[in-house]
Amino acid sequence: MDEQLTEAENVPESFSTPVGREPRVKTALQRNFSARRYIAFSVFLDISIPEAVSLEEFFLQHFQDLAYKIKKTLKEQISSNGIDPEVKQISCKGETLQVELLYHQDNNLLSLKQNFKEISTKIKENIKEIGPWGEPIDVRVRNSKQMDRKVEEIRLIERSYCKREQGMTDMHKEIINCQKEAIVKDLEVTKILKKLMTKRIFDEKDKKAIEKKTNDRLRSSKLLDILLDKVPDRFSDFVDILCDGTQKFLAIGLLKEESKEYQKEKDALWSFLNEMAEARKEIYERKYELELELKGAHEKIAPVH
Repeated sequence: MDEQLTEAENVPESFSTPVGREPRVKTALQRNFSARRYIAFSVFLDISIPEAVSLEEFFLQHFQDLAYKIKKTLKEQISSNGIDPEVKQISCKGETLQVELLYHQDNNLLSLKQNFKEISTKIKENIKEIGPWGEPIDVRVRNSKQMDRKVEEIRLIERSYCKREQGMTDMHKEIINCQKEAIVKDLEVTKILKKLMTKRIFDEKDKKAIEKKTNDRLRSSKLLDILLDKVPDRFSDFVDILCDGTQKFLAIGLLKEESKEYQKEKDALWSFLNEMAEARKEIYERKYELELELKGAHEKIAPVH
């Protein structure tokens, strides 16, 4: 993998090993992950305000108040003490306030996405405190599609960190829940339960909980619910059991979905790593430019002997 990641060329030695510090050996993967903190995702908010007064004139007079209210509202929704969100720019166009926000931490961007309805309501309330606005005030994300893609990428990357030893992974849970209706419809629950018992994946307590149910569909549903909670992840064992008999068609459906989801995770990780590699390359190139500028400045002021 190291050879495939982009590296900045001609990086001065003084940047790669600071004076007085022992050099650290890192893989390209580790180096590019460390560049994550230099990247921020831009969210563009459009706040449409029907004119009760001239918005542009009011904006010029109360710019600081508007910026404070918007940033305060957004920061109240996250637990981080960092700079998120950074209000990069606020401008006024017609009846719309245009706000560019920078989110440096993934969890804060996720919080914005998950709580946007509540956040937008709070923004409206706080803005109303400043000026005599008309109704209704509308808040929307102009680049919502890009934000949705970014949020999904973050979700897939976090999902890929799940360890099988800690229980069924989020990916496998999603696959089973997505196909639960089809599985419940056709699962030969008595035969599958017997095989799960034989392999000691299920115990007597599980068996009793399943057999309490009044029909096969409910018993199958309960079996899947118990399977989801098993530690370690028993997805592969379940698929193997389905393959060993007349239920192979159910196993094929699960394996196809697993392949698709693995590819999604892989694509998300490569997108993430490429972004990090580009960020790191830009950082080192800029550092190199600054060193050349500094060297040139020193040469100009150096005494002539």
